[in-house]
Amino acid sequence: MAEVETSGEAAKAPARSPGRDAAVLTQRFVALSFCRADILFEIDNAENIVFSAGTTPELLGKSAGELAGSPFLDIIDERDRPMVTDMFAMAVRADSRIDDIAVRLSLANGKTPEATLAGYRVPDFDNHLFLAVKVAPRKVTAPRRRDADRDDQSGVMSADAYKDIAADRIRAVHQAGGEAKMTMVKVNNLEQAQAGLSEDGQTQLLSAIGDVLNTQSLGGDTTGRIGEEHFSFVHTGDVDTAEVERQIEAAASQLAPEGVQITSSTETIDADPEGLTDDQIAKAITYSMKRFSEGKSGNGGNLSGQFQSLMKETMESVEAFRKICLTRDFDLHFMPICNLKTGKVHHVEALTRFRGSFGAQGSPYELITLAEEIGIISEFDLAVARKAVDIIQESVTGKRIPPIAVNVSGHSIASKEFVAELRE
Repeated sequence: MAEVETSGEAAKAPARSPGRDAAVLTQRFVALSFCRADILFEIDNAENIVFSAGTTPELLGKSAGELAGSPFLDIIDERDRPMVTDMFAMAVRADSRIDDIAVRLSLANGKTPEATLAGYRVPDFDNHLFLAVKVAPRKVTAPRRRDADRDDQSGVMSADAYKDIAADRIRAVHQAGGEAKMTMVKVNNLEQAQAGLSEDGQTQLLSAIGDVLNTQSLGGDTTGRIGEEHFSFVHTGDVDTAEVERQIEAAASQLAPEGVQITSSTETIDADPEGLTDDQIAKAITYSMKRFSEGKSGNGGNLSGQFQSLMKETMESVEAFRKICLTRDFDLHFMPICNLKTGKVHHVEALTRFRGSFGAQGSPYELITLAEEIGIISEFDLAVARKAVDIIQESVTGKRIPPIAVNVSGHSIASKEFVAELRE
């Protein structure tokens, strides 16, 4: 048998134990996890804690051993338990993810700080949920919980707050593998009923409607009042909207003034267009909702597909806008900007002129607004910048061309990806 010569250092190196390596590797993974979390949990299919690690004694007043076997929901503030329950129910498939949903914790000191909850199901561990909880993360904006974010009379979210939170929760549900739907609700003759009621009577009527919708909404609190007679709520796919209509009418009939008949109609959408991220899908829905509440859905008590039509128009406009960006099917015109002292041209400003029609948006302004609100404006800003560079490169050699200024959206400036591509 041949002998193999080794260096002195190699000869002295101790043999590694496979068990020791596995233990070190596990410790490293746990250490890396705490870069993202304050507490780690493993949750079984009954939503009980199997394992925990982190600052549980300091935050929850219990050791990991004391937490084992207890319901995970015990550490969540009771106001957010319905939301967490709904998210767990949706994330049932293997490898389902829960991505940074905002919750309030129930700490041992009685405080209820904001936190984020993230995790996924692991098939190798009986499909248990592995969760990371981060308390008061600096970069995460808490949901709108201020009084100003509530409609004074109905108690549901204001239009602005609802648009933000609805988009966020729709995105979270899609990422968890669940089915989130948005339903628009028109309560006919509501304004007439309010006119015949005292201020307290109006509040009771609107609160009754809000209670019906919140009960059916995702987490029990994903409802918004988006117009005088318009509401909207996000919910799971098993909600019977016809029953919701009946409940609204039954509750309102008890409180409306004599002679005023309140009826309601609903329209539900389930948008899942190709080529958009979950976040962009959610924003497309809320953009359509904004147009709907502004009265661009037509008149009449029955919604009869009006919101679905608006959603279709939005998706068609998004597709057309992206095609414009890809093909650069627009023209650049240059406006000279002069030096006031010398009177000479200092630079030129690139102004965009679209070709053809603007589809459902009606004007360039509305098309750009759509792109900004959905989050695809950076595609256009890059297309304009590239076209300006092409014009410079294709110009006659030796002919001096003034510097070209290109207008860029604030949304694009805030995007690291856009800045990186622009520099390239």
